[in-house]
Amino acid sequence: MKSTIGAAILAACAITGVSATHASASLNDTSSPLAVLMQEARKKEAAAAEAPVEKTQVHKGRETRASKAERRAAARLARAERAREARAARAAEKASHARAVTEATKAADDKAASAKPIVVASASATDLPTASAAVEAAARASGKEHDAVPGKASRHGKALGFDAEARGGIKGLIAKHAAANGIPFALADAVVRIESRYNPGASNGGAVGLMQIKPQTARGLGYSGGAAGLKNAETNLTYGMKYLAQAYRMSGGNTCATVMRYQSGHYAQRINAANRAYCGKARAIMASN
Repeated sequence: MKSTIGAAILAACAITGVSATHASASLNDTSSPLAVLMQEARKKEAAAAEAPVEKTQVHKGRETRASKAERRAAARLARAERAREARAARAAEKASHARAVTEATKAADDKAASAKPIVVASASATDLPTASAAVEAAARASGKEHDAVPGKASRHGKALGFDAEARGGIKGLIAKHAAANGIPFALADAVVRIESRYNPGASNGGAVGLMQIKPQTARGLGYSGGAAGLKNAETNLTYGMKYLAQAYRMSGGNTCATVMRYQSGHYAQRINAANRAYCGKARAIMASN
């Protein structure tokens, strides 16, 4: 700093034409031009000395902020990775549980099927009526097809109880529509008894009438009315027997396969416990006719 001040004195002397000896004496006079020049030189030198310090502090502040931002970003990435791993673990656990349930269900079904094997005949494309796809779509859209009206069955799997007078009033209609659709009367009669016990006004879970057919299913077979219209015995038997006839042909005339498809839908392939119970009742009724 002293060398800088000395240089400033010599420069000032050269500018003002004052000798160095006289300049030294003038430094004590703060109002002299030389003193003013010296004060400005000191200020500039002090400012130059402080500037690197300020720049260093600013640089350090920027580095600190950048470092904090990097640490926050790294923490966010770590949290996201942990969350992704947790989701993957949960998904794997759910998939494993679903596979276990599926395998257990299949094993139970296979065991039940082997206990009382029933051959389900396959139907070729020519065996299926053209309305079958529409009927099946309607059945699937409306839920489980053909649930029998609740009632007490007699012991030992014998036929359901029924009103003989009610049966007598519609027996002729059952025989007519069974013959028109190529179904054995005994099978048609058994299905009507199981489904409604010959009650034209029966309804259960959206299924209506003597054969407990749903409006959606009947519409797939050409019906254009509502649920109330299916309480008419003639109308109900017209469309119910058509649906039963399709199941009968698809099953190659096998009784249990026929009622399985009538109860669970035309494209059902595996007999379940409800289908077996239905088949047992149907066989008992057919044997009693």
